[in-house]
Amino acid sequence: MQYDYFISHASEDKDLVARPLAHFLKTAKFNVWYDEFTLKLGDSLRASIDSGLNASSHGIAILSRSFFEKSWPQRELAALVSLSTESRRLLPIWHNVKASEVARFSPMLADVKAATTERGLQWVTEQIVAATAPDRLSGLPLTNISYGDGPEVETARNVLRTLLQGQPTTSEVFLYLSAYQSLLRGLFGYRPLIVPAHKLPEVFPLHFAVVSPHGVTGPMEIIFVVLGPVSEAPTNRFVDDLVKSIGPSRRFSARPSNNYLGSPYVGEYQATTIVAEAASRIASCDNIHSNTPQIWSFRFLVFSGRRESTEIAARERVRRSSTLRLEISSYDRLLDSGRDMST
Repeated sequence: MQYDYFISHASEDKDLVARPLAHFLKTAKFNVWYDEFTLKLGDSLRASIDSGLNASSHGIAILSRSFFEKSWPQRELAALVSLSTESRRLLPIWHNVKASEVARFSPMLADVKAATTERGLQWVTEQIVAATAPDRLSGLPLTNISYGDGPEVETARNVLRTLLQGQPTTSEVFLYLSAYQSLLRGLFGYRPLIVPAHKLPEVFPLHFAVVSPHGVTGPMEIIFVVLGPVSEAPTNRFVDDLVKSIGPSRRFSARPSNNYLGSPYVGEYQATTIVAEAASRIASCDNIHSNTPQIWSFRFLVFSGRRESTEIAARERVRRSSTLRLEISSYDRLLDSGRDMST
């Protein structure tokens, strides 16, 4: 069997990077050599890897501190380098490493243009496809929709639970949510469409825009998801800066006749109009209001802090101080089963 990509990685990077990246590429109809897809009980590990290396058009190496410390990934990398040609490319992905660290490991690799996981797994996938199959770039899905349903949801919760125990940075949580969108999708009804920030204009602080159609004829809503620090709840200043970033409201008379969500409407603010119009072109749906984003309702959902370290009352005081429709939740909300709307 021929493969489009061979993914080389350290086991420590499997949950957060390698597995969801493999599923993104598989969802986009690429053939991927990835151990969990390819290896079967009783297979010779060395023989299977050698066969996969020779049968793959391109090699993806997820470079991290764990990768640099392991001998097996380094042997895979050496094979990928030796097999590389102008048409058979080595595609490095930097995960939580700086250029200086890559250079110490391999000056040659530091000179190869790489994608970084800081911008999320979908951005990484887009960079891979743009470099190797640009004609298929426009057909990439918004998410690895075949992954994250059923029993995989609990796997996603376990990955997040472990991540939160290590006091991650906001960038690491963003990477997680870009990889495991199932938990974010589970907070909203009506099959929401999640658009990562790198696809949208940089008008105000934003990590995801969730386009939520309320059925076919009901109102449309867009939720702007902002990630705060895991270690603390947002302050009044944090919220004030968010409000200031979208600018002053403007006169807006248009209203959908059946809208039960109410103001604020996207069209009341220039900044939200710019972002929602871009999102509407990406996240199309069959709702009758999908092509008129100005009349969509909007709200902000801010994740920050943990339940055990931040009182709900403190988050509520910050929320009530805002002039916008604002919801503040701890990161623990993403660990709740079902559609638990608690904070």
